[in-house]
Amino acid sequence: MVITGSKDLKLKYRKLSRLVLDAAGPDIQTACDIEYPFGVNYREVALTRAYKLHCRLVFFGCLPDWKNTSDNPQQVLTDFITKCLDFANSQFMNHIAFPTLGTGALKYPHHVMAKTMKSCIENFNQKHMNYNTRFLQHVTIVIFDKSKDCRVMEN
Repeated sequence: MVITGSKDLKLKYRKLSRLVLDAAGPDIQTACDIEYPFGVNYREVALTRAYKLHCRLVFFGCLPDWKNTSDNPQQVLTDFITKCLDFANSQFMNHIAFPTLGTGALKYPHHVMAKTMKSCIENFNQKHMNYNTRFLQHVTIVIFDKSKDCRVMEN
């Protein structure tokens, strides 16, 4: 499972990360605090056990606001997705789930997010055409009901 939140990895401050904290239990916050005491920067991936969640690992990252052009948010998004895919593959995982990253409070355009996710997944598949090096077989994109992301992903 992949989520984004604040750079300091304080899970209670963002909507999605708060949901993960509530479902996984307080141990996931403790793990973030111990393993990543300085949080994460853009393009970095933090990793913890999933605790009470029904998955093995949780990948954490942070994205800049879409309006923050000095940090090149689309490139940060691309780098983050790519790192998550590559790391999941290196951990012999066969499945990973992404939410529609950045389209909430960070205001990423829905079409940009969809195009970027599609491109990253296609590039991953191209890079790992040899099935001897590809363990990751399934990528799920979780779309919250009634969001604009649903219409964009269908197109």
